[in-house]
Amino acid sequence: MVFKLIFTMLMPLLVGKLLQRWGKIRLWVSAHGKHLKLASSGFLCIIPWMKVSSSADEFKTVPASSFVLVLVAGIVVHLIYLCLNYSVAEWLLCLPLNEKKATVIITSQKTLPVAMTVLEFLPPTLGQKGLIAIPIIASHLMQIIIDAFVAAKWASVKDDHDEEVAAKPFKAENDEDAKTTAMAEC
Repeated sequence: MVFKLIFTMLMPLLVGKLLQRWGKIRLWVSAHGKHLKLASSGFLCIIPWMKVSSSADEFKTVPASSFVLVLVAGIVVHLIYLCLNYSVAEWLLCLPLNEKKATVIITSQKTLPVAMTVLEFLPPTLGQKGLIAIPIIASHLMQIIIDAFVAAKWASVKDDHDEEVAAKPFKAENDEDAKTTAMAEC
């Protein structure tokens, strides 16, 4: 199962990267980039729709409270990721504010296409894949909404410490001095 998953996710990426090294394909991709992005987005919309449509009859058997509970669980997991990634970016990595913002939001999101690919490889004994897709899609939507609020709030936050460090010239005698000073500023 893991081999199939790696093959399904990794092979298209490697083939695409290898093909981009060829000059004619690189030129074609750059000339048709907008259309390729639109096609990719369209395909990404079709995949969840097909999964959910395959289990339309089973929706009636699941109580609404179950869907709400799973949605709340998805929100809680995403908030935990945000807090954990903020802690790592702030205290372990000591990132400047702009890098911290990007790192926290990007590392907290789990992508819908990857989730749908993993769902495809789950054993059928876990249940209808179309029913399982609904909380995945809803959680992904909630991630986008939550992160939009976080990004809007963070957009107005400026870090005085980052501006001071950027304005101050830094001269290190050697690599050890640079590391020590960087750690002290963190």
